[in-house]
Amino acid sequence: MGIVRFRDPSCRRDVWLGADVGGVVLPKNLGPLDRTVWTVRAGPAWAIRLAPWLSAGGRHGIAIYDAGDVRLRVHDHQVELAAHPMRDRRATMHDRVSAGIETHAVLAQRIDGRQFRLGGVRDLVAYVGYGIDHTVAPRWRLGWQAHFRHAWLFHDTQRQLRLGVRLAFTPRPAHRLSVTALGFLVDRNPDQAGRPMPRRTVVGQVAAEYAWMSRVGIGPSLQVRYSTGFLTGEAPVYELRSEVLHADYADATIGLRAVW
Repeated sequence: MGIVRFRDPSCRRDVWLGADVGGVVLPKNLGPLDRTVWTVRAGPAWAIRLAPWLSAGGRHGIAIYDAGDVRLRVHDHQVELAAHPMRDRRATMHDRVSAGIETHAVLAQRIDGRQFRLGGVRDLVAYVGYGIDHTVAPRWRLGWQAHFRHAWLFHDTQRQLRLGVRLAFTPRPAHRLSVTALGFLVDRNPDQAGRPMPRRTVVGQVAAEYAWMSRVGIGPSLQVRYSTGFLTGEAPVYELRSEVLHADYADATIGLRAVW
């Protein structure tokens, strides 16, 4: 039920409900940092099978970023419809034609000890795509997808091609290991507001995750991710500064997942 969805509930009228809580801490004096920077994120996610050929889902979150003299609050939302043209009663294959929208809003809370009530910085991303998640061997699943995304930010627009693949291994029913690779090809307008950006950018991202789920539906997850640009392609709102296009970064996220 992450940002990139490969599967949906398999049975009609089945509902998935989840809550994610996680955070990242960058200690003081780590690289160019002269202060401790931290973020915490929490939010629900949901998915429902409306019919044998149709599913709906979404996720909603609030994140707080704290860099000492600046604290920001970020709201993000995603809503998606997915059709399933090829029905596999044995559950060995799950295909999906998807269409959805994403929004991200950055709201300033405190800068140098002063509270601000700003209109915020927002973007909107609409996308369509197709992908398949299928069993390749006992306990092994492979999922892939291709999305075309159109993004609006201020007076600018950009076109994106996103390709994703995930390999998941379930050694036991309660344990799950996965590796996800994403690639973004971003095509921007020639003239853009603010600092000039490259017309085209290619961004890569790789993430590895381990999750354990108890019988009562609560369990921890650990994700380690590396990206060649700070959320470039995922959320255009973060491209206000061109440095994010050239800054490689890695993070580790520890979360608690609850599912009903």
